[in-house]
Amino acid sequence: MQTVRRMRRLAISGQADPDVRRLALRITDGFRGQDALGMIGAIRGWMSEHIMFTRDPRKHELLIAPKILVRSLRNPANHGILRIDCDDVAILGAALAGAVGLDARFVVVAYLSKNPGAPRHVWAELSPPMQKRWHEVDVTRDFQGLPPQSAIRWKWTLNV
Repeated sequence: MQTVRRMRRLAISGQADPDVRRLALRITDGFRGQDALGMIGAIRGWMSEHIMFTRDPRKHELLIAPKILVRSLRNPANHGILRIDCDDVAILGAALAGAVGLDARFVVVAYLSKNPGAPRHVWAELSPPMQKRWHEVDVTRDFQGLPPQSAIRWKWTLNV
């Protein structure tokens, strides 16, 4: 849970970063006023197109600040693709959402198999402000070969 709290701090600081905010505004351009669901869909769609799931180095838990991720998109060698794992995707999704006034939370789960009880996966959920109708923006689950959601042993959330 210490890792998730650190993720929260990174997402909150990322919301106010000028580069992160500029990207969030560009992603959600065209969705104004009360169309928070359109903004959430735009963020999820952008993440689907620009993120390639890549595991952390063995025996290391890397957490990358959103401002570093956004700035790395400018590197021509990256071809507009971020190669990151689920916790970095969750941090970035929460930061982009917060930068345009959406609510975000992290969802941490453990499954019945593969070391029962140990956190195995994390994603961000976004919501229109003050509505608490959560929409998942997990774009890495399919690439990890995770068990179905019915195999979730426990679930924990932390608001960003």
